Amino acid sequence: VTSHSQLCRSLGGELVQTRSNQEFNDAVEFHRKLSTDPSYFEVFESDITIRYTDEGEEGSWVDIETGEAPVDPLLWSPTEPSGFHAENCSGANLLQSFVFDVACDSLRPGICQGTKSKFYLRGLCDSSVMDTIFTLQHGVYNRRRFFQGYFGWRLVWEENAWYIKHQRKNETYASYTESSFYPLGYKKWNFYGDRCSLTSGFLSFTSCGEDEFTCDNGLCVGMEQRCDLRPDCPDQTDEENCGLLKLDKELYHKDKTPPA
Repeated sequence: VTSHSQLCRSLGGELVQTRSNQEFNDAVEFHRKLSTDPSYFEVFESDITIRYTDEGEEGSWVDIETGEAPVDPLLWSPTEPSGFHAENCSGANLLQSFVFDVACDSLRPGICQGTKSKFYLRGLCDSSVMDTIFTLQHGVYNRRRFFQGYFGWRLVWEENAWYIKHQRKNETYASYTESSFYPLGYKKWNFYGDRCSLTSGFLSFTSCGEDEFTCDNGLCVGMEQRCDLRPDCPDQTDEENCGLLKLDKELYHKDKTPPA
């Protein structure tokens, strides 16, 4: 559940809400439409991950992010929950409209809601030919969502790596090979054939705006929270590389007001 939640938040949204019967029915209806969309046939499954867990207290199901109980009782299957301490997370079968408990390390897809459509690639040199603005595309490519740049570049999963590539520029591309998880956040990429002189370097691929800081794991926090001595990123990267301001003792006069 945590990885699903992090991915949805890195995409600017959240894991689908099923707090009430109405929200659950909305998810069922969305899933029904998805089941008839050819763009998603290769990844369509009837079971999904939802947000509720009883890891804190057996039998007390709460939202893994907010700690709140659902507004309406979860729509358990007649034989569920059945896993006790071995199954402390929850899933839903959206074809038959029931909830079941499941081991937290069980791999099931999730549905993100409220995701952003525009993503930014930051850290390329000024002379790079690659796109820096991408949009999240409808459908999947090689069983994963993909991103399309404004001038023909795509960020896709292909041959066990993530690539930034262009259909007509086969000799120029970038690759990220350290994880199959979406490369959102601050990651090390390898460059081939670009105008930048580096063969590898760190890029941020993010939905965060100019007034936000991108955590290494792709989540966004307000820029005012950067270096405020309080970790706001789950990985605490908003409090890294925070240098102290150094003043010239000969030029600084503490009794004089700075110019407006």
